[in-house]
Amino acid sequence: MTVQMSAKVEHHNLPGRHTLAVICLLLLTSCSSQPESPRKPIARDAAGIPLGDIQSLLMAAENSPSQQAQNYRLRAAKLALDGEQISQAGVILSIISSSSLNTESRALYLEYQALLSLAQNQPNEALDWLSSDIPLARENQLRFGELRAQAYYQSRRFLASAKERIFYDPLLDNDKKVQNHGEIWKSLMELPVRTLTNLAKEALTSDLRGWLSLTAMSKQYQDDLDRQLQELKKWQQIWSHHPATTQLPERLSMLTNLVREKPKRIALLLPLQGNLAPYGRAIRDGFLAAHYQSVKLGQDSPAIAIFDTFSVDVIEKYNAAVANGAEFVVGPLDRENVSRLSEADDLSVPVLALNRIQAPLQPTKTIYQFGLAPEDEVIQVANQAWREGFRRALVLTPDNDWGRRNFGAFLDRWLYLGGDIADNKVFTSQKDYSKLVRSSLHVDASDRRADDLRKTIRAPFEFDPRRRQDIDFIFLLATPLQARGINPTVAFFFAEDLPIYSTSHINDNSESRIDYMDLNGIRFCDIPWNLTRSNYLQLQIQSKWEGARTSLARYYAFGVDAYHLLPRLQQLEEIPNDRIFGSTGVLSLNDQRVVNRRLMWAQIKDGQVTPVPIVVEMQSSK
Repeated sequence: MTVQMSAKVEHHNLPGRHTLAVICLLLLTSCSSQPESPRKPIARDAAGIPLGDIQSLLMAAENSPSQQAQNYRLRAAKLALDGEQISQAGVILSIISSSSLNTESRALYLEYQALLSLAQNQPNEALDWLSSDIPLARENQLRFGELRAQAYYQSRRFLASAKERIFYDPLLDNDKKVQNHGEIWKSLMELPVRTLTNLAKEALTSDLRGWLSLTAMSKQYQDDLDRQLQELKKWQQIWSHHPATTQLPERLSMLTNLVREKPKRIALLLPLQGNLAPYGRAIRDGFLAAHYQSVKLGQDSPAIAIFDTFSVDVIEKYNAAVANGAEFVVGPLDRENVSRLSEADDLSVPVLALNRIQAPLQPTKTIYQFGLAPEDEVIQVANQAWREGFRRALVLTPDNDWGRRNFGAFLDRWLYLGGDIADNKVFTSQKDYSKLVRSSLHVDASDRRADDLRKTIRAPFEFDPRRRQDIDFIFLLATPLQARGINPTVAFFFAEDLPIYSTSHINDNSESRIDYMDLNGIRFCDIPWNLTRSNYLQLQIQSKWEGARTSLARYYAFGVDAYHLLPRLQQLEEIPNDRIFGSTGVLSLNDQRVVNRRLMWAQIKDGQVTPVPIVVEMQSSK
């Protein structure tokens, strides 16, 4: 670590480079700094320098002694980080000479570098910055521990993140323990139940063992509020001296209220005739299957009334449901009806709409929006590619509305992250994709250069065409049939080393290994329902309805999740960043009452779909 930091310092202290960086920074801050409000008092130091203005701090640094100059720059870097001006913060930190900092300032410098790395989705680099062995005050130790936990979580090392928080938890006051316990819970909930149970048996400390057993129990019964509450009370008796007993994660402390306030009567508004009928019926069957399973397990289950919305005014159906005693309405499915319902003046009963509309709803509207928008997937492709260090994309999309809409969503997110689009090529369904791939990879241009050279020297010679070198991954939007034609062609034209990302649309749940052989190597995101076979209810549904294993699979899963989500909506709304681990993804709720989904990742290897595993480190005493 010391060598890395020294190299950075020497690099940025070359004559002339420091001055140029400062000039660039002043230009940046003159464009991006916000004018201070004249109504608020401006905090200044003893020299009269405004402490809340990046430009003033950088200018003061140029006319101050070395240590004071570095302190001004550190303060400016923190302001840039707080304001999410990430590139600006990076430039400021790059001109700070860490070797000239005292111990206190050096700790801040390392902390800010770690914050910058986390903001850039580079958790391993953040951990490098935090590995310094300089002496730290107690406050700095806690901040470093918090940042290490964040970095572990960002790199999907969930057990390590939880263990880091458990380690420094005794140093926190009671208010901060509540938040820290929620974060421990959040990290461990990412692990499968079986993994949690096995880790609990092997845990070296009682605190860790208690956390693992609590989380395993909670996740096992997340779809059964009554049973979860019963098991929680048992856990509290067994672990009466555990830190979580007195400071429960907020989600668990709400259980009593959630059980008491579960709706007793639910109305399901779905199209059961017409073009949308197959989807409506699949959602209905998934919803009812989840309901009957809860009845079979002896849970306190609601009564359900089903209303067909085909060719009927949705407001009329909503009013009929309310008149029938519904305490919660699930549906409608089509976007026009969701929009129509959102414009209604009086909705006396809350709604879980099964689609999303573009326009933001008024805060007073008690409508939750839960949908399977394909745009969600392309955004997650962008996030994943960026997280894995790729920056320049070649995008291949079909020449239709679906392709253009999803490319637009990917482009917005990719450019926001800071990535580049090297090229975008469109295609139609065809048998031969060689022309598309040759031109996309610039292999044809390589051939033309060779032909021109032969003509110039007037002599034959051996030549191996080369692909373009300015891309580091391919994003492929395609159907399974299209992908089976494009993927092998990419490998044929010298790009077998390029990672290819796609969405769930390439996965048709085929049981034929041959069908997947031509998709080898492609990484894609999909719903857990399509990538796992460990859920009992899922297996029961798939054995009864063939569609639950093929094209309609996600709609059966959608119905299951809608049922399990209902009693948890209050929890998701009141606890920021809380999640439900559902069949269509990890579900959370934003401030617009829109349910967000985080999907699973998989890669096709040797003709088989292989989920990307979660990293679980070996146990240690910490």
